[in-house]
Amino acid sequence: MLIKAIQQAITPDALADWRTLYQAYVDPDRIPDPILEGSRAPGEIRRGDTLTLKAIEDFILFTNEYSEYLENLIQEINLEEADTTESRLRDRFQQSFNDSWAPLGQVATQRLVPLYREHLNAATDVAHDYLKQIGLQLDGALVYFNKVTSIRYYPYSRIAFLGIPYAQTLQGIGDWMAIPHELGHYLYWNYSSLTDSNNEPEGSLSRVRDNQQTIKGDAQNAIQSLYARSKTARDDAIEHTILQWTEEIFCDVVGTYLAGQHFVESLGDLIRARAGNHGDLLLNDGEHPPHCLRPYIREIAQRLITNNEESVVNWQEFFSQYFKVDDPLSMELFIPDPEAKRVFEKMEKSQLLAIFASEQPFNETDIPYIKVPVSDFLPGLVVLVGRLLKRLQDIKENAQQFTSLQFSRFEELRVLAESEAQSHGRPTHEVIFAPRILEGGWQHSHPAYWHFTTHELGEHPH
Repeated sequence: MLIKAIQQAITPDALADWRTLYQAYVDPDRIPDPILEGSRAPGEIRRGDTLTLKAIEDFILFTNEYSEYLENLIQEINLEEADTTESRLRDRFQQSFNDSWAPLGQVATQRLVPLYREHLNAATDVAHDYLKQIGLQLDGALVYFNKVTSIRYYPYSRIAFLGIPYAQTLQGIGDWMAIPHELGHYLYWNYSSLTDSNNEPEGSLSRVRDNQQTIKGDAQNAIQSLYARSKTARDDAIEHTILQWTEEIFCDVVGTYLAGQHFVESLGDLIRARAGNHGDLLLNDGEHPPHCLRPYIREIAQRLITNNEESVVNWQEFFSQYFKVDDPLSMELFIPDPEAKRVFEKMEKSQLLAIFASEQPFNETDIPYIKVPVSDFLPGLVVLVGRLLKRLQDIKENAQQFTSLQFSRFEELRVLAESEAQSHGRPTHEVIFAPRILEGGWQHSHPAYWHFTTHELGEHPH
């Protein structure tokens, strides 16, 4: 009865009742409610309950301003000129509202199931303890069960939603190793606010949008310095490829810093689960380092953090045993020549459409690729990991200076939407109500406004 009631609360008017219902579950002595029919949360109110209620409060405040915007829009807009109708605007609003509500509804509903609640309490405490290691005064991350590992950051709250597969809770020490990596995204998005006490509050949307460039720009300077003396087209391709992985490498640096040896060791099980053959080790999606490189990224981070050159895992033995690769450093990656990208950028739209409409398969003459062994990536990775570790240390050193501020999240969302709409020739309300705002991911090729609203990695390996 309780879960059914909560799942049906999908309209703005129902949020206050939903909040009361959840409060009654976690604190029945203070808020008795007949709908509970004897249900109650086992034990005391936990950190996850506090964060859940905080997220609900944030969502209610955000939704109030969001609803007010809708009503004002309907009164002010010329529906005929805008080629829309009131019912269509209300439908778009409801869809966007539902997309915002979905992870929060999952978080709270799952916490009403005793077995889930036990695991989620533990996972949320683990996430909190990791953030405490850095000394951050962020609201934190709410862990919930999701079909894939992911982290979402919505504009209505500073709390992140961290999803992990339920099956991972049954795998011993490795089950929480996705958490420190995903928290790396949380730090990455908030970097500027965490390292400058004069900046806007953490999670401030206008800051979040710029943080990717803040760290990437620094990373690019470091990598370019490595190849500055005798840069070749091949070096340019390696540099370009490594920089595409900056955020993911930063998250592996954070994971290694927080979880240490266990984080490095856990990668072996992950690679065995994800890579079925030699070819899978070399797959490069342009965002995540391939499996053949990730062990060395974590090993480099571990060595820099501990000042110990001894490897945590014998990766040569690992790749030989499970993938019949005797010399993993000689495995070759095919990476695109950056010059090919510049050629495509110069093409007219009609030329590109003609290429994509063609039934002829692409070959190396269409998009030139360069073969590079794993060993040739290591000098650049050493430089990049060292620089990203310095950025993490910046966060830790400045964490105590940070103080939380209050501000209107919807107002900031509206201002950024206006800027995005103007640059792309779209009405502001179309940007705000577009469901894809809350469905896209930070690393997808969407305009900047879509990037900061949520980060969800489809099949995101820790």
